[in-house]
Amino acid sequence: MSDLDTRPMKIEDFLAVMSQNEKFYPEYAKLSLEDKIKVAQLNIDTGIAESHYIDGKLIGVTGIRYRGIGEAWFIVTPEIRANKFLLFKRTQKTLPRMRDAIGIWRLYATSKISENFLKHLGYEPEPTMFCWTRTE
Repeated sequence: MSDLDTRPMKIEDFLAVMSQNEKFYPEYAKLSLEDKIKVAQLNIDTGIAESHYIDGKLIGVTGIRYRGIGEAWFIVTPEIRANKFLLFKRTQKTLPRMRDAIGIWRLYATSKISENFLKHLGYEPEPTMFCWTRTE
């Protein structure tokens, strides 16, 4: 398995990954380029935002927006999504590191692709979303 290289997210990284996932996020796809850039900048300005590379190739962006509460987000290229084991193992390490770095007590997430993925990460279903709550 190749090593994962994690770097602070750049706007162009977010735009590149999102452009490959617009069918899952039609509301994003309809935005102007200027507004798409604003969404990327929002993710950078309101928390932790990272880009992930394998062998120099961008495979995804992830982060936690937090101002009062935390909202986890994670978007990967369709190519890396096919490798569910790698994706899960990396997320299983990355998410706790990020949430513990900022002391998040409660973390929310929604998914348009795989609710099962969130369940395996320890999120519990609530009426309209999944929520991770610190228990230790």
